[in-house]
Amino acid sequence: MTDYYLKSGVGLDTNSGLSWALAKATLNGIAAVATAPGDRVFISHLHAENINTNQNYGSAGNDNNPIKYLCVNDTTGEPPTQAPTGGAVVQGGPAVNSVVIGGGHWYGITFELAPGGVNNINVIFNAAVNSRYESCNFKLNATGNSSKFSFGNGNGRKHFVNCGFRLATAAQALQLTSTDFHWQGGSIIAGGATPTVLFFSPTAGSGNRCLIENVDFSALGVGFTFFAVVQQAQWSTIVRNCRLPAGWTGSLMQGGTPNFTIVGIRVCMYNCWNSTERYKVWIEDFAGTIRDDATITRVGGNPYTLKLTSNAKNLNGQPTTALRTDELVRKITTIGNPVTISAHVCSDTATPIDNSQAWIEVSYLSAAGHPLGTLVSDSAALLMTPAAQDAGDAWNTGAMANPDRRKLSVTFIPQRVGYVHAKVHWNKPSSVLYVDEMLELS
Repeated sequence: MTDYYLKSGVGLDTNSGLSWALAKATLNGIAAVATAPGDRVFISHLHAENINTNQNYGSAGNDNNPIKYLCVNDTTGEPPTQAPTGGAVVQGGPAVNSVVIGGGHWYGITFELAPGGVNNINVIFNAAVNSRYESCNFKLNATGNSSKFSFGNGNGRKHFVNCGFRLATAAQALQLTSTDFHWQGGSIIAGGATPTVLFFSPTAGSGNRCLIENVDFSALGVGFTFFAVVQQAQWSTIVRNCRLPAGWTGSLMQGGTPNFTIVGIRVCMYNCWNSTERYKVWIEDFAGTIRDDATITRVGGNPYTLKLTSNAKNLNGQPTTALRTDELVRKITTIGNPVTISAHVCSDTATPIDNSQAWIEVSYLSAAGHPLGTLVSDSAALLMTPAAQDAGDAWNTGAMANPDRRKLSVTFIPQRVGYVHAKVHWNKPSSVLYVDEMLELS
């Protein structure tokens, strides 16, 4: 492991970079020497450099020993004796079309690219190792509509902590391609444009796994859509605990679930707030949409329910396309005796809900000597005639014409103390089912 130093104004790329007195002047100069896993690059808080050609800052180290690019106060010694700070700035001119920001661990650096330029610029994060960007800002100022931030085409996780992004036109976006993208804390930086779509996937079939939490989106306008589905891809995505623009009227997925063609799409929003409406639950799935609802509720149950709205792709009798809730959890503390887990549901239908249309599926610990689980369900058995589900409790049914209140139940004998994990499945096409999340244990 070697320590290197970077400071514009006093540094030279012909220097060794091994002290502040012999600092390098540019990230390119550093990239020529800091190539070994575990190397550390200390960047002065006063550092400011301008780039006028395409760049590739590609050295990353490895997952266990990344190269670190840390912005520090340059008056605190060699190596610095204070925690990283921030302040370093890298600006790209209008001739820059591509900047690859490699992997490793980056802290406290602002990349402000193509201010005033009309060019298209692609800012690429494609390291093959897990990478962490902390307290960094990434600003697109080029007004070319094809400009974008690109994440992917590399096996490593892209993890952004307390970072900010800014776009310059409504056509620009953050592009996800077969990536594991985590953005935890930070914001959309004020002063930019509101994109039509914030995130999109450019390649059919590419898989994306995303976690976006604790991010402030309030600097955006009210009409943006979070994710595009124009290019079909397998997305497993969670947006949670985020601040939305006041009065946000946008969408979670462009076009909604009728446009989905790949079963693996499931995009979830939890606990997000636009100053007037709180999105406790919003899920867009291949088979339909799930939203929280406070108008149709079980008497004595939760103050809100899950409203499952299936689409036409939800084929009756085909459980592989059923719309399903997230896991509902209850703790089991008594073992060796029969236990019944029930979920209460309600739908506006003149025909009783049967067990080919709605059922509960529960995983519990069934082995006494070791923690091994079993899956049980009250769904209709193969080749058997469906039967109506049991009658359920009273509901506040609002304007329903034919409220059908049912109870989905399974009985089993747990052999170990632990949690049971249940999901409710809704398999009736183009229909609505309300689910009380409060599992009943008896």
